[in-house]
Amino acid sequence: MNGRPRTGPALFLIAVGLLMSVVMLAVLVPKLGHLAHPARAAVGGQAAAHRGHHGHGWLTFAHVMWIMAASALASTITGGGWVVVSVRRRLASRLTREYGLFEIRLSLHDEAREQDVIEMVEALLGAAREFPEQRSREGQPFVAVEAHYGPGVHGELEWVLCLRCEHALASALDGIVSAAYPDVRLGYQFGGPPREIGGSIARPGHVLRYRKQRSFVFPLVGEVEPGAARPLETVAQAQAAAGVPSSVRIQLTPCALPLERFARTRLRSREARLAASDGGQLGALSRSEMQAAARSHSHTWCWLEVQVAAPDREIANRIGAVLIARRGENRLQRRWMTWRQDLYCDRFPTAYPPLLPSATLRTLASASEVAQLVALPGGRLKNVPVRRLALPRLPAPPQLQIADRDARPQRPPARNEVEDERAS
Repeated sequence: MNGRPRTGPALFLIAVGLLMSVVMLAVLVPKLGHLAHPARAAVGGQAAAHRGHHGHGWLTFAHVMWIMAASALASTITGGGWVVVSVRRRLASRLTREYGLFEIRLSLHDEAREQDVIEMVEALLGAAREFPEQRSREGQPFVAVEAHYGPGVHGELEWVLCLRCEHALASALDGIVSAAYPDVRLGYQFGGPPREIGGSIARPGHVLRYRKQRSFVFPLVGEVEPGAARPLETVAQAQAAAGVPSSVRIQLTPCALPLERFARTRLRSREARLAASDGGQLGALSRSEMQAAARSHSHTWCWLEVQVAAPDREIANRIGAVLIARRGENRLQRRWMTWRQDLYCDRFPTAYPPLLPSATLRTLASASEVAQLVALPGGRLKNVPVRRLALPRLPAPPQLQIADRDARPQRPPARNEVEDERAS
């Protein structure tokens, strides 16, 4: 999957183009040699002109067009075959790529600043982003933050926050999350590598999907007051109030770098149009809109997929209402899936992403917008059954060794050995 990129199809296309170019040059150059001797062609009168007219050999305009058509046909067939192979490989990678669901062990005393959360989201997207040659061949993996409310270890309903990613990225993402939330662990309680959470996700009865209501140039959220409730806190409250198993998934897929440049260009064009419509100076509303857009201008962009799964449509709509309530110049809007409802219900347990992003680009979001949605709950989340870690991380010197999990304590030395050491 992540091995050395295969450049065979591209090299074959280049070889076909060079071969056709050599054939055309080999045919055209000798046949056009008569242009270097114009005086000799004029001697002999009308008969010589008649012989010169037929002295071009078999090369005619039709032959040149035939060679060009053959070259275009060969290139089209080769390019089409390469596209088919690439699409099949990307679809196969979607089915064979291994993701794991790791529990985010929340802490009682972790409060991250807004800038720290934005940098955490950008680092998560950067760690999941594939190289361009691998992305074109294998596709782009995603990262998802999932909130599940369901039966726990002892059968009682409890709320758990998880991170879905590739197995190879779990340790790296644990360090990224710990940079913003020092006491939060990913997939373990005290020490050790991240481990997947037990259990499985059942097929939900109904799935709702959300995207931006307006164009992506309008950000989802504006300035957030310090101490305000985070969206995941209100989501947990809504899930616990429903009293039935439910899930909320916020799926992030890094977009291609040219698309990021296009998004920034659209933001600048929007600002120029607003300035022109306001007579060269931005009005109060336009200035507020562009100030909110400026916060997302220089950050990483990604495809945002928000899904809410519940036993029926009414409960899913109540849980999703708390996501719609958080708005700025833009807001999330429920998508209509009359014919695709069963398809996304089947895909939800495996988190299979959509094949293509929205053609209107209304699923494109900046890291600053996503940071408001995935900020971890604080200590104010008290009436929701959720497990937390009470022990913070403590600094330790590097020479301190970590004992093995099954290590046995060493026995104290015998009495005779102690007396011998004292005597010496």
